[in-house]
Amino acid sequence: MKNKISKLLIAIPLVLVLTGCSFINDIINGGNSNDYSYKQVDKKIKDLEIDKNKQTDFNVGSDFVKPKVIATYEDGTTEDVTEKCEFTGYNMNVAGKQTVTVKYSNWTISYDITISEGSIGKTAKKINLPNSYKGNYFTGDTFVKPKVIATFTDDTEEDVTEYCTFEVPDMNLAGKHEVKVKFQRFSITFSITITQRYAKEQNNCYFSDYEKNLSG
Repeated sequence: MKNKISKLLIAIPLVLVLTGCSFINDIINGGNSNDYSYKQVDKKIKDLEIDKNKQTDFNVGSDFVKPKVIATYEDGTTEDVTEKCEFTGYNMNVAGKQTVTVKYSNWTISYDITISEGSIGKTAKKINLPNSYKGNYFTGDTFVKPKVIATFTDDTEEDVTEYCTFEVPDMNLAGKHEVKVKFQRFSITFSITITQRYAKEQNNCYFSDYEKNLSG
């Protein structure tokens, strides 16, 4: 009998210690065992902005391309919340002007897209860019769509630029980037170069790093 009481007295403190450890671990790791929970306080959103270089022209049946969405919080920090947003209001199988609604947390913003019929009754067998295309930009520039020529199965050619889907990089990031263009079942990738722009103190003129070296 004494042995049973002794074992019981040892077991009770041990259970209490293990329970306490589990509770502390839940708080540290954000767990939810034993009905305890630790929730991080959400930061308050000050502004929600859609990338100005968003794609707004699509072809019927093409894939919708999410624009980059940046949240600015009241503490001054920013975050790319694109994948956390809900995009609604569009139907890629219906031609016409449509309004896309973007929702993140308790914020809702919207923008318009245009879905075109494309080349009805014609099937492309390849697409190309003109050999003269040179994709050189400065940071902050707006991306300009290059002409895209489609060759169809009847061997005719047509400028299908406005019917293409363009996946454009962040135009504020200097460097060499890839742009993907899609038309019907075809897609091609080409490179653009974005050069860092800086403001010269005099006259507030803008020059590239190359021009800076020339001017001394």
